Amino acid sequence: MNSMGDSKRIFIDSGVWIALFDDHPGASQAERILENNAERYCSLLTLYEVLRYYQQRKPKEVEYVGGQIKNRSKLIGLDEGIVFHALQLKLRHPQFSTVDALSLATARKLNATLVTRDSDFKGIADTRVIKTE
Repeated sequence: MNSMGDSKRIFIDSGVWIALFDDHPGASQAERILENNAERYCSLLTLYEVLRYYQQRKPKEVEYVGGQIKNRSKLIGLDEGIVFHALQLKLRHPQFSTVDALSLATARKLNATLVTRDSDFKGIADTRVIKTE
């Protein structure tokens, strides 16, 4: 498992963004991670997940949150290699959702550490699970 010192690139999962903007458990740790000098990435799927969360709960904040994510990270789309790698990850880790598998595959393509609040990633290489307490 990489620590933040081992990776100059981080791929930020939806739960980390939501923790940050909604001051959920892990928000202070998320803020410290985003303040470091690492290259920050976010997938278009993650952007969708976060914006959908806000659309359902705080629709007036959708534009603000979307702008913050775009300003604080580089948005990445999917390609065929990511899709096929995600399929293999899902076979090895059935606990992953489809988006989880796609996120880890994308992070690995970028040689980035996936930063998440999702405990399904505990013990998985190339990830950092931030505390939710």
